[in-house]
Amino acid sequence: VRGISCIVPGVEGLTENVRVVSIVGRLLEHSRIYGFGPHDSMRLYLSSADLMTRNMEKRVEIAWPVLNDGLRRKIVDYVDTCLADTAKLRELLPNGDYTPLRAFAKEGEEPFDSQEHLIRQAQIDRAAAVRLEAERASNKRGGQMGREEAAAALQAKIAEGAAAAEVQAKIDKGDA
Repeated sequence: VRGISCIVPGVEGLTENVRVVSIVGRLLEHSRIYGFGPHDSMRLYLSSADLMTRNMEKRVEIAWPVLNDGLRRKIVDYVDTCLADTAKLRELLPNGDYTPLRAFAKEGEEPFDSQEHLIRQAQIDRAAAVRLEAERASNKRGGQMGREEAAAALQAKIAEGAAAAEVQAKIDKGDA
């Protein structure tokens, strides 16, 4: 939700199962993912709109269910990554105050910035896809690559990129 939360979390009998968090990063962007129910069986919806009065009352907006299990898992993983943020995530408390920045960071550990992590992962995935496309084009000239082979090659490149990102993160932190 872009703006204030009108839901007070943690009110017994009403909102004890509601959690309101805020992550404001450098891009000031946010996903429009709505989840209802327990984590493992959560009903997920994506939407074109923020839950703002002007969007709900003065515009035609849509929300659609995520029915494909593979896509659902990716979206839940994305949300889990965001909720693991210890650098910028703040939680709304029942008294109306938010926890301070880095309240969830463990002492002595570098805070985890979910947005930076996701940006880095997108860059890695993009580079892997570009390399795979170049390989596919090369293979087309010298022989046809099968669909399964192409998928396996992409997965290998993404895994290779993820490993490289872990090494780079260690270098950035001074651990390598």
